[in-house]
Amino acid sequence: LGRIGGEEFSIFLPNTQAEGALKVAENLRLAIEACEPLVQGQRLRITASIGVAIKRYADQSMHSIQQQADEAMYRAKREGRNRVSFFGEPPRVA
Repeated sequence: LGRIGGEEFSIFLPNTQAEGALKVAENLRLAIEACEPLVQGQRLRITASIGVAIKRYADQSMHSIQQQADEAMYRAKREGRNRVSFFGEPPRVA
């Protein structure tokens, strides 16, 4: 887990399939949404737009995966925010 700039963070999940990464991302999104800190007497609503990408080939760089996750995150923002978006074709859930 690390901050990559501004309000952007990245989580690397080794040995995790797409379905597991999507589940982690959705659980994180829900936990963030449930936080409503009290600031100067006002409850703040916090949401997260999360992009998920997976390693697609053996020599794919972390930088490339991060760029794909970033692209997916911006799609989540364009599609209404406070959601998880997957780079490419989402995995089929059985």
